[in-house]
Amino acid sequence: MRKADRREIRRYLGMDPLTEDPRIEERITEALGKLEKACSPSYGREYVDLSVEGDTVSFGGIETVSRNLAANLSGCDEVCVMACTLGAEADRMIRRASVISALEGAVYQASASAMAEAWCETVNDLIREEAEKKGKVCHPRFSPGYGDLSLSLQKDLFRIVPITKTTGVSLTESMLMVPVKSVTALIGLGYEECGTSENKCINCTMADECPYRTEGEKE
Repeated sequence: MRKADRREIRRYLGMDPLTEDPRIEERITEALGKLEKACSPSYGREYVDLSVEGDTVSFGGIETVSRNLAANLSGCDEVCVMACTLGAEADRMIRRASVISALEGAVYQASASAMAEAWCETVNDLIREEAEKKGKVCHPRFSPGYGDLSLSLQKDLFRIVPITKTTGVSLTESMLMVPVKSVTALIGLGYEECGTSENKCINCTMADECPYRTEGEKE
């Protein structure tokens, strides 16, 4: 599993990501160490055929209209539906830390978020390797609720991938996932390059004003 990006943790905490505060760094190190020992990351994925016509995206018996998703998947003929989670222990540790203090809770929350992102990138690496064996490239992953893609698409993704069975993640009536540190996403596979799967900002409608955008994602 990739290591959590400490710059992202600082960013989630509302800090300058390039400035280290020794007191906070010590707390981050402790939180990451405990989370890494306690969490049990898991994932699930399924590949399905894809077609994109205008703003309409069709895959796995699903048809959804999204300008942002259609742009992201342009040039793809296949999509990987993925789900990743750190597991329930991450949520429990965040709750326990929050009882100790607001700062402790915030550090665990930010650290777990960065770990979840690192786990997603690790699974993304696997999917990229599988795509390369087919002679294809991966487009940046795109999640329900991002841009103009409805969060309600979650229930359809849960039908395509046996997410609850493979990862233990369940979906609430409001389309949120439990455990919280879980991610579902679509990754397009095709023969045409669309930026790189490492740059998630390329097709984001808020890319120019996002405070979480890193220097390496500005090009």
